[in-house]
Amino acid sequence: MKKRGTRVFARLPTLTPLSQKHSQITIFIIVAILLIAVIFLIFYLRGGFGGKEVMDVRIVPINNFVLDCLEETSNNAIKDVGEKGGYAFITDDVDSVEQIPHYLAGERKLMPSIETIESEISFIVMNELSYCILNFKDFDNEYEDIRHELKNVETSILDDVVRIKLDYPIRVKIDESSSEISDFSFDIKIRLDDYYDAAEKIIVEQQEHIGSICLSCIYDLGEEYDVNIDMYDYGNSTVFTIIDDEYKINDEAYEWGFAIK
Repeated sequence: MKKRGTRVFARLPTLTPLSQKHSQITIFIIVAILLIAVIFLIFYLRGGFGGKEVMDVRIVPINNFVLDCLEETSNNAIKDVGEKGGYAFITDDVDSVEQIPHYLAGERKLMPSIETIESEISFIVMNELSYCILNFKDFDNEYEDIRHELKNVETSILDDVVRIKLDYPIRVKIDESSSEISDFSFDIKIRLDDYYDAAEKIIVEQQEHIGSICLSCIYDLGEEYDVNIDMYDYGNSTVFTIIDDEYKINDEAYEWGFAIK
């Protein structure tokens, strides 16, 4: 005679109104968290919380083109102000010799401020960038319409770097929609702050010893700032050139010129 197996039964818990309420609250909390996460993500992608707005991939070529032009124009501007001791142009109101500004005339210090040099660099970029952009004619066959306006250029001379920023709204029409970019920035790894400091120390030394030049002091400054400092007489002026072989434009060492008389 076979013995039947024993069956074990367990009573399922009855879902009370209280437990149902707890389940509903849990679901509500999960939905709320997901909703907050979605809102946070959208806000972040639009530039909130310090994030950068995601660029429309269709206008990346425009963005890269502007950055290339900014790099080229910025390098030219840095070269120009170096040759002219911090100025974009040597005008009649700038005491100079052969397009090189005097930083010292007798006891009068004529050296431009850092802020002036920053403004001169911005002036060059503001006026020269359009010659590279050329109204975006290279993109005539790629986009329906491109509207743009260069509103401002800001230059900052920092430690071992010059930062140039553009406020340049560009609206591009593509397939019945439009995308916009406006902020551009480029850093030039150059020690403009050091050249300025070295030149200023030369001027201070000359103010203390009018009529003579401390050659050993010039040599020591070159060693301190890791540059070469050349000098030559031109009439009643002495022209100084600070040369940095580490930074080159068009394969030529960077030069910063100024004079005293």
